Amino acid sequence: MLEKVKDTKLELPIYLAGYLGLRREEIVGLKWKFLDFDQRILYIHEVRTSAGDKVIIKSPKTDKSKRSLFIPDGLLELLLKCKIRQDEFKQLFGDEYENTGYVCAHENGRPYRVNSVTEWFADFLTKHGLPKIRLHDLRLVYYTMRELI
Repeated sequence: MLEKVKDTKLELPIYLAGYLGLRREEIVGLKWKFLDFDQRILYIHEVRTSAGDKVIIKSPKTDKSKRSLFIPDGLLELLLKCKIRQDEFKQLFGDEYENTGYVCAHENGRPYRVNSVTEWFADFLTKHGLPKIRLHDLRLVYYTMRELI
């Protein structure tokens, strides 16, 4: 899966789910201001969810869900690559760029729709003949690996 997702819009969401156990609403709610590249820490302080057509930005549902996570090497490289790419799009789009601060965003800076990542993931699996799982199931990879360490 990781080979097939390379350089696609799903690469970062899949890595965030698998490497750090992030939920969909944490992935689409992640902002650059919640990343400390020097300390290699990612902070979960808010999430984006939806109710119908309305997008809701709120704190994670429990105090335990608010957390700080160490960013491993492979994910750090990917995040830095995505940051550089976003900075290039800011230059390219100029005043048309929407500087929303979201990590998972379209070329014009607008954040992904909350359900988009889930829909893209299902389509990706079908297209590549991979077993049908939920994006949320990638969190199991993270928790399984954590148990082994």
